[in-house]
Amino acid sequence: MKKLIAGLFAVSMATSAVAATVSFDYGSSWFRPRMNFEGNSYDWTSQGSTFAVNWALDNDTWVGIYAEALNMNTGTGSTYPWSGQALQFSKGIVKNVAIGVRLGTFNEAYDYETGALTDVYGAVTILSGSGDKVSANLKAEVAGRWADNEWNGGQDWSGYTVGLSAGVAF
Repeated sequence: MKKLIAGLFAVSMATSAVAATVSFDYGSSWFRPRMNFEGNSYDWTSQGSTFAVNWALDNDTWVGIYAEALNMNTGTGSTYPWSGQALQFSKGIVKNVAIGVRLGTFNEAYDYETGALTDVYGAVTILSGSGDKVSANLKAEVAGRWADNEWNGGQDWSGYTVGLSAGVAF
């Protein structure tokens, strides 16, 4: 996480003083990996929370850090913690619609392994409002996820996520 914050700080310093807008987003995420071990009957699902801090590079381009903490459920009653940390980049394509990518790592407690994480996502602002110095929004998001740590002795946790978050920007 320290490396992510240091990298993000370097990126924000490389931009101009335009990066004066910062937003904080907190939400809930549902993750459905397509992973299924051979010979078992696990039906993996998960739910958890997300947090992101983003800086505006211009009116519709943002860079930030993203964290996610989930509880993975096997479908048979067992649960395992799963977390992800990533740098997040997003770009507005039309009013209230953005696409983005997250690049980082994830940790899972099923195999106790760490792997690479890549999310490609689309976000829609459902509700927004603004005052003189503060704006707020409610966003829905759908992402395709590549999360594979098979090279490290783990499993392929790739799948998709659906999320809902509330944000405040200053």
